[in-house]
Amino acid sequence: MERLPYNEALRKAGDAKIDLLCRAILQLRITGYRATAIVRNPIDWADMALVKDSASSYIWGSVQKGGQPRIWRLPVVDTSALSQGKIMDGAFGMASKPGARKKSE
Repeated sequence: MERLPYNEALRKAGDAKIDLLCRAILQLRITGYRATAIVRNPIDWADMALVKDSASSYIWGSVQKGGQPRIWRLPVVDTSALSQGKIMDGAFGMASKPGARKKSE
């Protein structure tokens, strides 16, 4: 299993956690793979899931709908096995080649 370091050249000033996640997905795609899932620490996932707009509505949809957590069209798996502040995406259907892991401040 190969781990790709996060490509800091993709980072932009002012990137939020969700921006870094999208850039990690992009980095995996640039290497020729398509991400099939996102792995997050539960605390980091909650930080992203709880973001609200100016009307105090959750950006990522109704909390009443339930179902598989998703972001950027990809399923999210939360696990304490991944350290807080780390991102892991991967093309898990292709022998699990993990994508970028980056501290997400």
